[in-house]
Amino acid sequence: MATIGTVTRRSDATYAGTLQLKSYTGKTLFRPTGATGDKAPAYRIYGAGDHGGPFEMGAAWIKMRTDGQGTYVSVKLDYPELPAPIYATLGRAADQDDDDVFAVIWNRPDPNRVTGGIAGDPFAGLGGMAAPATPDPLDPIDAMAPIETPKARRGKLAPVEDSEEGRA
Repeated sequence: MATIGTVTRRSDATYAGTLQLKSYTGKTLFRPTGATGDKAPAYRIYGAGDHGGPFEMGAAWIKMRTDGQGTYVSVKLDYPELPAPIYATLGRAADQDDDDVFAVIWNRPDPNRVTGGIAGDPFAGLGGMAAPATPDPLDPIDAMAPIETPKARRGKLAPVEDSEEGRA
C-alpha cells in the first residue's frame, strides 16, 4: 500500500493537506457535505486548479469497519486526467503520534472486481448523455468551487464584428 498524500483534520471538520499523484501534486481539501443518506458522500474533495480556483477531484465516505469496531474514511478520486478512479483510505500516518494527521493510502484495485458494463466496458450501461452541470448559487459547494469554464477562444482568432461590413 502506497501513501499518496497526507491530510490533517482541522477544527472546522475539514481535512487539509497535499496529494502526490502522477497527474496532480498539490494542496487538497476534504470539505464536509452535510449529507445524511447512506450512499451520499460525507466529504467532497478539492484540489488547487491551474486557473486559480479549486476543482472537484473526488469524494469520501465514512464507512463501518467489517469487524464492526469503528469507522474509517473511504476515498475515491476521479477527475478527467485520471484513466480510472483511484481508491484510498485515510489511515494513521507512519511515525506520527498526532491523532489528527492521516495518510491517504492507495488501495490497489481488485482485478476480479466487476466494474459494470459489457466485457469490462464501464460506459456500456450509460445509455444517454447526462445534462450539463449548472451551478446552484444557494449551494455552498458551488459557491466555494464554481464550475470552471475554459477562457473564450484562448488567444485564437477573434470573432468578426457584427456590423454592416462584416455581413455578407
